[in-house]
Amino acid sequence: MRFYFVIFLILILFLNFAGASQLSINNPEIHVNLKRGEEICKSIKITSEDYSGIIDIKDSWSYEDYRDLGKYKINGSSLGLKISHIKNLNIVPDNKQEVSVCFKSLNSGNFYGAIVFYARNSNVAIGNWIYLNITGEEENIKSKITGFAVNDSTEGYLIGLGCLSFILVLVLIGLLCVSYRIKNRKNH
Repeated sequence: MRFYFVIFLILILFLNFAGASQLSINNPEIHVNLKRGEEICKSIKITSEDYSGIIDIKDSWSYEDYRDLGKYKINGSSLGLKISHIKNLNIVPDNKQEVSVCFKSLNSGNFYGAIVFYARNSNVAIGNWIYLNITGEEENIKSKITGFAVNDSTEGYLIGLGCLSFILVLVLIGLLCVSYRIKNRKNH
């Protein structure tokens, strides 16, 4: 019985860490100050310790400074912003990739954004908060909101984790039943 229990514990520990991936960036915040109509580019370095694959890159914006990615649902062009960056990149473990992000605005004001790097074949994502201060004669005009929704939901991951846990509990119960039957046969 101890043998089955030890195997089960090893199996649980192995499965919990088997899908772990890690991404890192050089700076979690970007502060940009520029004049209306001017363009500036910033560089973001992304590194993967063990993920190999495609990283999708998306930016989204808000009128307020939040730390909840779900509230960043505005497309930059709706705010009069022109944000330029590549849409995806291929990354390999232990290799730094540099992504250039360029900012330009026709409106003045303070803008709050996020640029997020999503691992395409994993539930791993990392991002930068963007603080954009545009100075000029005109104040920011809040235009029609046509942005896209940012999906930071972990619902699929949690459902998968719940199903895996349920299956492992069933396997444990099955192993305990088998062990109990073997023990009863030895006693008879």
